[in-house]
Amino acid sequence: MHRTPVGGLAVATAVVTLVACDIEKKKDPPIAPQARSQAITGNPNAVVEQQPAATAAPRPTAVRKRGKLCVGPTGQGATVSGEGLLVAAAPGSALPPETMPVGRGRWTWINFWAAWCAPCKAEIPLLRSWERRLNAEATKVELVFVSLDDDQRQLEQLLANPGATELRSTYWLREGREREKWLSDVGVSKDPQLPVQLLVGPSGKVRCIIEGAVEPEDWPRIWALINDA
Repeated sequence: MHRTPVGGLAVATAVVTLVACDIEKKKDPPIAPQARSQAITGNPNAVVEQQPAATAAPRPTAVRKRGKLCVGPTGQGATVSGEGLLVAAAPGSALPPETMPVGRGRWTWINFWAAWCAPCKAEIPLLRSWERRLNAEATKVELVFVSLDDDQRQLEQLLANPGATELRSTYWLREGREREKWLSDVGVSKDPQLPVQLLVGPSGKVRCIIEGAVEPEDWPRIWALINDA
C-alpha cells in the first residue's frame, strides 16, 4: 500500500500530539482557528496552536433487533480488501499492519467504531475477551478496529487517553468518497449507525454483518457461525 500523505504526514506514521503554544495577547492580532484539514501539519517539529477537538453532535447508534444476529450475508458475501486504509496510534504505541489481515486462512472480525460512539467504546473489552477465547479454542480469529471518525483530533485524543478505552491503535477511514466506496464494497451503508461488525471468513469474504453492539448472549451463535463454517 502506498503511504499516502495525510495532512503532510505519511499514512503509516503514529498520530502526532501537537504542542500548544502561548500566544501573546498584548498587541498581536487574534489567530484564526485552524480548519480540520490543518489539525496535523507537514512539519512534526513545528509549534502550532492546538485547537480543542470539536464536541461531536449527538448521532444515532445502531440498535439490534431482538433475536437477530446477521443482517448481511450468511453465505459467501463480498470480498474484503485490506488496502486503502489509514492507520493511527497513540504516541509510543505500535501501528496496525499497513494492510489489514484478511483472507489469510483465518477469520477477521472487523469492528467499525468512532470516538463519539458510546456503545462502541463500551463493547471493546467484550470483543477483546471473545478474540482471546476463540483463539484459545484453536479458532484463528483476528480482531481489527476501523474508525469512522470525521474529526481527526477527537480520534487522536481518545487513543492518547489511557482512561478512555484500552484501544491504542486503529485503522481509519476518513470522511469522503474513499470511505463511501470502501463501505459500499463490503455491503455496509455509506453512513452507518455504529457500531457495525463484519465477520470475514478465511477466504476474505464477508460471512456476517452485525448492526449494533454485541451482547454476552450472542456468544453461542457467533461461536457456531465461526466454527461450523
